[in-house]
Amino acid sequence: MEIPGWTLRPTRALRIAGKQGAFSRLSNVFSTLMMAGFAVELRTVVHQQNWNLLPDLADYIATRLPFVEVWAIMQLENIGYGRMNWAHSFKDTSTDFSQLGRSVNLALGRGIPTLLYNFPLCSLPAHYRHLAPPTISDWKNKFLDECISCGLRSACGGFFEWYKPSLGFRGLLPAETKIGVGYRAKTMTMRNQGDIRHEVNDLLADTEAE
Repeated sequence: MEIPGWTLRPTRALRIAGKQGAFSRLSNVFSTLMMAGFAVELRTVVHQQNWNLLPDLADYIATRLPFVEVWAIMQLENIGYGRMNWAHSFKDTSTDFSQLGRSVNLALGRGIPTLLYNFPLCSLPAHYRHLAPPTISDWKNKFLDECISCGLRSACGGFFEWYKPSLGFRGLLPAETKIGVGYRAKTMTMRNQGDIRHEVNDLLADTEAE
């Protein structure tokens, strides 16, 4: 079962979801799903509105929702309400990956399987690309002219058909520029485990100090 999860703060959830009581209803349903043995994919779309709260959400999921089968963190799609609110909702994670990186590290370090949906590989730091499967459906994805010579195109989901470069990512680079020659997802996964453990320990230490 796929469940949306935006933020821990009810008022912020209301602003994002546009429905009164969305947060409380979502909170109440989790125990029922757990007891029933559902496989739950928790989906969180990254917005400017929840950006600084993502690490807290990661901690909440790891602490309160350890039964989650996968936490899918999704980039915003420029259609529907996303298009209507694009200017104040889209977060350019190609130029600022800080809070997203902390959240992913914390979740993975505590054993929560975490993936990045709808992120072009060239918009991500090299050591997070193995977490980004090609999730955009064939009928609504496209590649830019800059993608023609990219060696990772076959493993990348590309961009949404309605993506507008003038309103989108500002920090895209050819993927091979960021990851270098000889990139292998499994190698990056193994190497990054130590980095994740160190960051989780640092986060826990900061929490205790507070």
